[in-house]
Amino acid sequence: MQCKQIKKNGDRCKNHSAYGCKTCRYHGARKITYGSNAPNYKHGEYTKEAKESRERLRALSDIGNYVGMFNRKMVGRRPKNPLIDDVERFKKLFKE
Repeated sequence: MQCKQIKKNGDRCKNHSAYGCKTCRYHGARKITYGSNAPNYKHGEYTKEAKESRERLRALSDIGNYVGMFNRKMVGRRPKNPLIDDVERFKKLFKE
């Protein structure tokens, strides 16, 4: 199968399509990788335990800022519902 790209002079590209795509490798066809070789492979960075530990750290940082122990804020997006405002969730998180 021939590449579907059209050159500036109006002719079609004469290369064959690659990797099951409609275009050749010069015009954007790419191999799709699966499994652990893929660039967006899930690797445990977002496990439940990791999320809870980050939430605890964020809560302790918020408490330190609120009390005045230090005045540096954590880098990153603020949570939608901060833990310092939700007392029940705070107790549940630090129950252990």
